[in-house]
Amino acid sequence: MYDVSVDRSSRIITVRMEGWMTPDIAIEPGIAKEAAVMQLGPPYDDHCSIVDVRDLRVHPQDVIALFVRFVAATKHKSCRIAIVVGQGTAKMQFRRVVNEEIRRDNIEIFEGIERATDWLNKPVAPRA
Repeated sequence: MYDVSVDRSSRIITVRMEGWMTPDIAIEPGIAKEAAVMQLGPPYDDHCSIVDVRDLRVHPQDVIALFVRFVAATKHKSCRIAIVVGQGTAKMQFRRVVNEEIRRDNIEIFEGIERATDWLNKPVAPRA
């Protein structure tokens, strides 16, 4: 269903979700991601996330709403979020969610882990 891993050296938390999730299970990745942030230690908002949904099936809106809450309203927000999608309808569903519901400028969609990781590891340009 889901797995969370932490790369301490790069401060990247990877949340991999697959298959089918009920609403009861769909809230768990967000809770596990917050626990991973606590494992990293302070500064808590100084981390990036990969959300790997390549093998996640298309879900009803109530489950997708839990995903939106997990990404947009988490207590310790990621500096950048790379969403790794597969092909087909699930890809379109997540692209719509990112573009229409989450609307954060620090989220990108990728089709592979390597490109997502490269983007997360690039230095952030200072704001003018």
